[in-house]
This record gives sequence, structure tokens and C-alpha cells, in this order.
Amino acid sequence: MDRQKRWIGVVVIAAALYLGVSTWRPRGREERVHQELLLALKNGPEAREWLRNNRHPAALASNRFASTAEALNFVESLYQEGAVQVVVSPQAIRAEPEAHGSYADALVIKLPDDAPAKEKVIAIGKKEAAREGMELGPEADQGLLFFWWD
Repeated sequence: MDRQKRWIGVVVIAAALYLGVSTWRPRGREERVHQELLLALKNGPEAREWLRNNRHPAALASNRFASTAEALNFVESLYQEGAVQVVVSPQAIRAEPEAHGSYADALVIKLPDDAPAKEKVIAIGKKEAAREGMELGPEADQGLLFFWWD
């Protein structure tokens, strides 16, 4: 009987390895958010280009920026402080044909490795979060920021 149990155990482990179950692990919210932000960085349009080519009068977070030009200045300031990449979150984009463009209310920012530059970009993030009555999320510890204006 012991030999039979061991054999069943070996078969179950082999099947699990074959099916990839050995690499499965529950993912916490932080990891899911991090993966979604990485996907947004990969698939989202670069923010400066998206804003420059957008004819919407207030293409980004109109409750925060009065105009597309003002939003573009904000994105430029992120790059000036050291942001490596700034993209418009693809999930946040919606077409608004009546406004002759698209609208979005979220950005994903890749932080620089350089500590002083990173702190400058994080300071902008903290200021924006405070404006919304929030705090930065844990993604900042993973080299990313997510700005969402509601």
C-alpha cells in the first residue's frame, strides 16, 4: 500500500509539473497591479505624443488640467524631473468624437534608477495624490507611479 501511495504521489507531482501547476501561486493585489502597470507601459501611447496629436481641448483629466496644453506641460515636467517613460493608461482612454479626439484620466510613469531624480518624480506623485486626498500606492517601491484623476 505504501508503494502504491508513493507511486500516486509521483504521478500527481509529474502531472503538476507537466501542466505548470508548480509555478502557480496566488497573486496578491500589489503584484496584479504591478503587472497591469507594466502592461500599460508596454501598450499605452507615450503621453507627450498622444497629447500633441490629440485635438480634444482637454484630453487628459479635465478635472485637473484645464486644457490639453496644460496637461502636456505637466507631462513635460515629469520628464524634466527624470521620468523614464510616461504613458497614457490604455484602459483609461475613450474616444470622444464630439470633442474631436480622445480623453483619458490616468497616466503610468516609469521611475528613473537615479535616486535623486526618482525622489523628484515621486515628490510630484505625492503632490498629485494629496490633491486627490490619497497617498501613493506601493507601486512606487517597484519603480512605477500611477496617476488617476477622478
